[in-house]
Amino acid sequence: TALESKRWQSDSLIFCENGSFKVADYTIHDDHAEGWLNLEGIIAQSSNIGAAKLAIDLGANELWNHLDALGFGRRLAIGMGGESPGILTPPNKWGIVETANIAFGQGIAVTPLQLAAAFSVLGNQGIKVQPHIIAGDTAKQSQRIFSKQTTQAMTQMLMAATSTDGTGFRSVPAGYHVAGKTGTAQKPDKHGGYAKDKFIAVFAGFVPAESPEVVIIVVIDEPKKSIYGGVVAAPIFRQVAASTLPYLGVLPETQSTQDWRLMQTQAPSSDHASTDSLNSGVVADYTHKSLRQAYGLADQQHYSLVTHGSGWVVRQKPVALSSLPRGAEVEVWLDE
Repeated sequence: TALESKRWQSDSLIFCENGSFKVADYTIHDDHAEGWLNLEGIIAQSSNIGAAKLAIDLGANELWNHLDALGFGRRLAIGMGGESPGILTPPNKWGIVETANIAFGQGIAVTPLQLAAAFSVLGNQGIKVQPHIIAGDTAKQSQRIFSKQTTQAMTQMLMAATSTDGTGFRSVPAGYHVAGKTGTAQKPDKHGGYAKDKFIAVFAGFVPAESPEVVIIVVIDEPKKSIYGGVVAAPIFRQVAASTLPYLGVLPETQSTQDWRLMQTQAPSSDHASTDSLNSGVVADYTHKSLRQAYGLADQQHYSLVTHGSGWVVRQKPVALSSLPRGAEVEVWLDE
């Protein structure tokens, strides 16, 4: 909505108050204290404060108009019963606190289907298409929600969120680019507030980012090992995408169509050979990357990372482009 208003661009800066921002008598916090961030940084770093400041600038009516147009707060009529409309109160009931909260996911309740439909608008260059539970010849009703320019900018921002510097880096299967967003939501309690120890972890996105084929939504209700969508939901997104895209004929960048077809048409000489072909990979170049980026890259390629020193990677073993079985160790040396 901020991009569509033309008052904000991807590189516009917002001061994120070093992690604590008071709105009326309510204080908004960020998990990671940030100073100045542009809009891309707000998405990549999941800044509640940055999103809240944008919403306050836009105002309740402008934000509600787009949320309503995307289908939040209403049943999407997919062709079967039991669908929930979720919760989106009218803007005349929003104060400044509600306007700020809704921008980062509090004060609104959405279904996974609504979230998928909204992400499909971004992946479809701003066009909303009526979803159906069963594919067929049903006439597709379409409506433009955002301009193509806005969705292109948003796609780049969502790709930044899944880069090695973003919170969603664990969502990316080898050979593809993902446009997506992590989510970590406190669950409402029976007293009208939010539970301190119950969460919903989410990862939502579309892939391939450049030419989307599928939208995938992963929702983990009350995760145990970690509460963060980037930790528990994003890896599931990666697994689903890695299985689905080749099935649809969308090949990873690291493998040519010719090689893929050859692998499909030639029978392996043994079960061992088949396993090797599926479980081996090509080691990426880790040099000049930070420790966090190196861990992200190893996680994407399903390797175990062994590190020495701190700072930036100056040497690795095996060297880049080497063939290495999945699950094997990549060793890196770092130097300030």
